[in-house]
Amino acid sequence: MGSLGNNYDQASYLSWIKEGQEGKLLFEELYTTEKQSGLFFNPFFLACGQFTRITGLDMIVSYHVIRLLLVFCLVFALYLFSGLFFAKFRERFYCVALVSLGSGFGFLFSDSALNYLSKSFNLVALDLWVPETTVFSSMMHKPLFLAALICMILCFYFQLRALKSLNKYTVYASGLCGLMLALVHPYDLASVYAALFVFLLWSKSGYKRWLVFAGFIAISAPGLLYQYLLSHFDQVFRSWAGTVTVSGTPYSYLVGYGIFFVLAAAYAWQTRGKRKEPELFLLSWVLAHFIIAYLPLRFERRLVLGLMIPLGLLTAMWFFRYAVPFLRKKKLPVLAAALSLCAITVPSHFRFVAGELENAGRYPYNYALPAGDFTALKWMDANLPKGSTVFAFFPTGVYIPGMCGLKVYAGHYDQTVNADAKRKDSGKFYEKDAPAAFRKLLLVKSKAEYVYYGSFEASIGPYREPPVPFREIYNSGSVKILLLNLPARSGSNQ
Repeated sequence: MGSLGNNYDQASYLSWIKEGQEGKLLFEELYTTEKQSGLFFNPFFLACGQFTRITGLDMIVSYHVIRLLLVFCLVFALYLFSGLFFAKFRERFYCVALVSLGSGFGFLFSDSALNYLSKSFNLVALDLWVPETTVFSSMMHKPLFLAALICMILCFYFQLRALKSLNKYTVYASGLCGLMLALVHPYDLASVYAALFVFLLWSKSGYKRWLVFAGFIAISAPGLLYQYLLSHFDQVFRSWAGTVTVSGTPYSYLVGYGIFFVLAAAYAWQTRGKRKEPELFLLSWVLAHFIIAYLPLRFERRLVLGLMIPLGLLTAMWFFRYAVPFLRKKKLPVLAAALSLCAITVPSHFRFVAGELENAGRYPYNYALPAGDFTALKWMDANLPKGSTVFAFFPTGVYIPGMCGLKVYAGHYDQTVNADAKRKDSGKFYEKDAPAAFRKLLLVKSKAEYVYYGSFEASIGPYREPPVPFREIYNSGSVKILLLNLPARSGSNQ
């Protein structure tokens, strides 16, 4: 798939992009066969799907073209946002470089040391483990994160301008960005609300500024209401929303953000009692994160997205306000110091990429499909009717929705309802000693119209015909695809 990290999430994003490419406005969850509303709306995946349709690019190529385009958009958004805190081009440029390229101290620890610290002290290197932790890892991983970061930045940009000017059109702009964020990646709107709330309290703002904030909430909150109703009344999305992602421990943040955490704390201490509003806002953003990150929420860890931005800005402020005057006083090279600071913030990214490349060599099929399966899925995309359900072993089911736009019985750790049980059953089906009665019941239960037998299925056991009427419709030697003729669907898909 050409992606680093978690192939499950990348594949699920492709499934929604595929639905958008096929002209759907409201999406289904293709990783499960339970009844659902089919009312999932995400403007980001819709736009990606239409981009893929209009350009005619291959789905995976289009996915990475979109990611690269969003990288440029994010860098521009960071530069625009930095103008609220820095006036000079060189300061803004350096700030964007720090935020975009920075990471923490994870590179200092060996794998064995990290395993020991994790088991003994619940300490993890967030910069090596959680892609949302740094901007660079978000750029390398997922365009969805980039779109969310851009929306977050624009929310804050327009809100801070509105709080200063009290201009209603700027309030509308911030609210629309917030609405988009709620529909694209709703967890992050909690971070935006919390940061602005803490800032208004800390700065002892008057009622007019609170009204500006209220206007922002009024425009953006309907997106959150929609997400709540969808996750509450749709059983599939209710199951998905139940996934728990716990925040890292406080010392995991220290390791994950490294020198940024240290210098941001130093700057907060050195400016106590004499902070201006821009600095107060950045500190409010950081403080608000640590307040909500340890609330009893199911999505705690997801809230870390964007935290590198205020920490990077505060680090840049420390450098230009304290380090640069000191260096000039001592007649030391400022450029060398600036480059050195950048240099000590990037090694974790090299460590992560090297680790991923090593894993890709050791476990290639965690990152890509065998050639025979890839060709078979392309054939399925071109020849099988949309809306059909395919039964396959769980690892194959990861890829079918995104590449073919078809449903699967099981294929995703949290988007498949009862994923653990279905993963086990989907593997047992292909075992050489699996009872015929079990296999037949599972096919009926799965609502499958097709059975797939490829590389992952062959790793479980030798090919066995299904215990129901069928017809072979594809055979490449390494992959077979069978059309089932179960009584309830007799005569369909012929």
